[in-house]
Amino acid sequence: MPYIIKTNGDKIEMSENPSLEELQTAVGGFIQYVPTQSGGFLYCHEEGKMKGGLPNREATKIANLWADDYICGDVVVYTKEESDAEDERMEREAKGDEE
Repeated sequence: MPYIIKTNGDKIEMSENPSLEELQTAVGGFIQYVPTQSGGFLYCHEEGKMKGGLPNREATKIANLWADDYICGDVVVYTKEESDAEDERMEREAKGDEE
């Protein structure tokens, strides 16, 4: 299941298929996709740095970023397995197939 990493390092499990609204609420605004080093991905606040968000050290460690970059604010993390399953679900929905 996807989970939230708060800026203080706390982790909170989310529902299996959170809606866009739930993702935006979790990160505090518009979401931005960021791949992780493990093959998964995370969603962070698209304007987190511009709006003065707190650095998220835990999320920065797992993100696939340039050396001088960092993640701000709370994030939603999908592991590689969840990422693969989400890709498959989105492909089925795009084709109009049932789950």
